[in-house]
Amino acid sequence: MSLSSDRPKRKISLRTVLIISSVLQIIVAVGLTGYLSWRGAQQAVNELAYESIEKVSNRVEQNLHEYFSIPELVNKSTLNAIGLGYLNLQNLQPWEKYLWRQVQLAPQLNFIGIGNENKEFRAAKKFVDGSLGIVISDRATGFNLYTYNSDRNGNRTTLNNILKNFDPRQRPWYQKAVSAKKLTWSEVYLSILEPKLLISAVHPIYEPTTKQLIGALSVTLRLDRLDRFLSELKIGKSGQAFIITRDGTLIATSTAEIPYRTKNNQKELIAASDSSDRLTQATAKYLFSHFQNLQNIYSPKQLEFTLEGKRQLVRVLPFADNRELNWLVVVVVPETDFTQQIHATTRTTIILCLLALLVSIIVAILISRWITRPILQLNAETKKIAKGYLARTVIVNRTDEVGELADSFNRMSEQLQASFDALQILNEELLYSESRLTQFLEALPIGVVVYNYDGTFAYYNQTAKHLLAIEHIPENPSEQFALNYQIYVAGTNQLYPTEQLPGYRALQGESITVDDLEIHREDKVIPLEVRATPIFDTQEQIAYAIVAFADITKRKQVQKILSDYYNTLESQVAQRTTELEQANQQLQRLVNLDGLTQVANRRRFDEYLNQEWKRLVREQQPLSLVLFDIDFFKRYNDCYGHQAGDDCLRKIASALTRALKRPADLAARYGGEEFAAILPNTELFGAVAVARAIQEEVKQLKIPHERSEVSEYVTLSIGVTSTIPDRDLSLENLVAAADEALYEAKKRGRDRFLIYYPASPHQQ
Repeated sequence: MSLSSDRPKRKISLRTVLIISSVLQIIVAVGLTGYLSWRGAQQAVNELAYESIEKVSNRVEQNLHEYFSIPELVNKSTLNAIGLGYLNLQNLQPWEKYLWRQVQLAPQLNFIGIGNENKEFRAAKKFVDGSLGIVISDRATGFNLYTYNSDRNGNRTTLNNILKNFDPRQRPWYQKAVSAKKLTWSEVYLSILEPKLLISAVHPIYEPTTKQLIGALSVTLRLDRLDRFLSELKIGKSGQAFIITRDGTLIATSTAEIPYRTKNNQKELIAASDSSDRLTQATAKYLFSHFQNLQNIYSPKQLEFTLEGKRQLVRVLPFADNRELNWLVVVVVPETDFTQQIHATTRTTIILCLLALLVSIIVAILISRWITRPILQLNAETKKIAKGYLARTVIVNRTDEVGELADSFNRMSEQLQASFDALQILNEELLYSESRLTQFLEALPIGVVVYNYDGTFAYYNQTAKHLLAIEHIPENPSEQFALNYQIYVAGTNQLYPTEQLPGYRALQGESITVDDLEIHREDKVIPLEVRATPIFDTQEQIAYAIVAFADITKRKQVQKILSDYYNTLESQVAQRTTELEQANQQLQRLVNLDGLTQVANRRRFDEYLNQEWKRLVREQQPLSLVLFDIDFFKRYNDCYGHQAGDDCLRKIASALTRALKRPADLAARYGGEEFAAILPNTELFGAVAVARAIQEEVKQLKIPHERSEVSEYVTLSIGVTSTIPDRDLSLENLVAAADEALYEAKKRGRDRFLIYYPASPHQQ
């Protein structure tokens, strides 16, 4: 006796199962929904926060690059003036108006000065109210520093200020230039005239022959403009941005804090860790404790720390140029700026989930009772049918699926007896169907052979007997089957291997189709296509194998004809394709090249500029454009004729091509005597170098131009522009900037290049 028969089985009602399963599913679904909602919102907030911080820091970096690019260019321009002999360090009087004009070139310029080893000094200054002044110190002033206001022509007017005992050689910027012996940046220092932080791009000046120091140049920026820029940034609700040096000195901040202090009547710079702003101070202290040494920060870092129990999100971005400027841009935002909404949403979600859970449990109990009552009734009647009472009915007054189930149960009960009665009739019809199937097989125009599981033959139809030339079905297959029926490998005199015959392979469980065998007769060869398939019983064991085969003589003949045709057609198509490809390549070359100059035409220029603009928007890399035309070219044509003018255009195009060194740079004829160079991944200084190279190449050509007002040879007017493309700026702004610079170069006397920056949509 088994143990299971003595131990009663524990019964669980269907109603209980339905209630428990429904409630569990609801609890899991509601809980998981609430958790995923909170988790997804938390992740979205973190991604949004860091993305916002990254955009702010990148914008600060871009502004700094633009901010510090102009002083270097101004210094180089002044050095060129000295080298050409326009200005002399032994006579500083002519410098006044020159410097007065230079200080107006860009809004960030505050002070441009020059001092020499004789203690003499000249400078142009931009006051806080935007007015301009002249600053002098020499033997005539007793080497005191006089600051004058100026009129609109750059002449001195009223005296503004006097500083006693001024020696430019003792100023930090002068000493920095002397020690560096090259173009560099001074340390950040406090102005002696105004309470502002300053930084200067400085350059020493040496006597060309003796290489002896004779003076130094200084282009000074007021860093309070950085404070103004940072304060205008939107950094969350209460976030901050500030700039520090690698030793932690505070340079600029988005708060109202002044980045210096007065101590003992002396103004001094402050460290960010000593800032009066609580968040700035805490962030600086965290950076020092985390990195130990701020010099170790080489790439952007995303960090977080806790201040008064609140999480602070921080991004540190190194900022450096090629002139020893090495600062850190720090953006810090309290996480609560982004999480207030998620906390409110989470509370609402929890309340709604609990209400949904309570309502769902009540509904689940009521529905389970409504479902199980008629099912229990059906269960009782089914047990009676199992005992042999076939004609049973269930009365359920419902029109839903349960009601349909009751109706189906009643019909099943009625039909069950009828099914038993019909079973005998079905067996008789099955025997009749088998007879009909045999007739169908005999009528087929293909040979059919059936093997039993043990390899004996069960059936041959008439077509099979005809193709194999036999009268009766052999009792057992012979190992010499291929020899007996002259079955060969197609196209050879080799008998087909018995173990490879389709019938034998089907008995191994393989379904196969082959057309590589043929039957040899004395007067002909019959190619066959054969398909063999195993037939399995209910236990997945092989019961039979069916082999069907047909004469494919006509098909082989057609295939031979088609094969010859396709080979011929394929050869003709290949030849024609080669001709079309060559023609297409020639056409594409003609479409993209200017017929006269053999450089890219205007159509290729527009396509390539648009293509590189979109790529560099994604990669956030610089794009520069150089646009130039030939000075007084109409006069050149009038003087030398249009044929000479065409030859001149070709020479200019060749010079442009030689000046471009990188494969990615594109030389193009923009229209008429106007040419352009597209310079992807090239910053402004690189574009300036290309412009100079173009000028030098054209100068080497020495193309005579007796009608020119600026030279006896052909010269160029050039416009240069550069930017980092973004979605707020269009490539039309880039072309417009280059064109405006070109126009201004022509307006200022031709044979020169000028630099313009593209105007942003906010500046237009």
